[in-house]
Amino acid sequence: MLRHSLSIPALGAAHASRAPTAIPATRCCVAAAIRSASTTTSTRGRPPPTHPARQAKIAAAAAKRREQHEQRMTAAASKSASASASAVTAKSAAQAAAELSKRKQFMSITPRSDVLDLIQSWGLGENKRPTVNPDKYPLVAHAKRPVEFVAAAKREGSFWKNEERWPEIAMIGRSNVGKSRLINAVCGTTIVRVKAKPGLTQSINWYKVAKPLRGYVVDMPGYGFAYAKDERKEGWSEIIPEYLKRPQVSRLLVLVDARHGLKMADVEFLDSISRLRRLPKSIILTKCDLVRPDILARRYQSVCQDVHKFGIQPSNVVMVSAKSGAGLIPLRTLLKRELMTTAEAEAAAGQ
Repeated sequence: MLRHSLSIPALGAAHASRAPTAIPATRCCVAAAIRSASTTTSTRGRPPPTHPARQAKIAAAAAKRREQHEQRMTAAASKSASASASAVTAKSAAQAAAELSKRKQFMSITPRSDVLDLIQSWGLGENKRPTVNPDKYPLVAHAKRPVEFVAAAKREGSFWKNEERWPEIAMIGRSNVGKSRLINAVCGTTIVRVKAKPGLTQSINWYKVAKPLRGYVVDMPGYGFAYAKDERKEGWSEIIPEYLKRPQVSRLLVLVDARHGLKMADVEFLDSISRLRRLPKSIILTKCDLVRPDILARRYQSVCQDVHKFGIQPSNVVMVSAKSGAGLIPLRTLLKRELMTTAEAEAAAGQ
């Protein structure tokens, strides 16, 4: 009976007073290992971002994405370059076809026998020499200064007055067509500056021809490409038409490179001048020493046909070479016909 006399609260107190039992060390290590494993492993079984394996996988994926992006960019650039190249190739092919067509049309021209005889009689063409020495027929005989510089103008208000109203023969052409060199050759002088750089002549220059002739040879700025400022070239386009309106201008010599024939700039200039007044014009094919005789004959015939619509007859198309001297005699003859003699000038002054 004594054994069962303890109350329930007393039993609970006895249990509470009993010391807790220590957990073995082996069980603590296992628990720690389990917690560590649970923290180093994600819920899906993948290593966390800080894990070396996870970092390597992320780096590999990023590298693969960069590689794919670079491949796409390279493909796009290649496609764009291919399209551009195709467009350029198509344009070049069209231009080449057009040029080839023009070349074929030019080479299809049959040189006439009379034109070939004319070229041969004056010693024109590549590697040819004049058959007649041009020094025997100068523009002005026995003159120390065949021409003399008298004036230059860059605007209309400073034009040479020419109160005697002597004839003025104006020379013009595309830049670098050989205009200054030809003036020196035809006049038998070195007074006009010559330079390979296009656009050296930047004003209208008057050169007075010596006795017994009376008149002026006028050097004009070239049209087309030139090493000059745009505003200066615009100024030329304004003063050139104003000058050509002068009644003293008796003839305009338009110089054309025999290697190329009429360019667009030449056609545009002749078209604009034809609207000003009925000014006598002549076409001078320069640098004929750089063209084979058969090609020169074709060029002469082609230019004669092209300028016919501007009222220029074949008799006013002259072939010349300032370097060899071939063709200078016919050109000097043309100038002499336009310039007055001393007697004619005195008679005109007396009237």
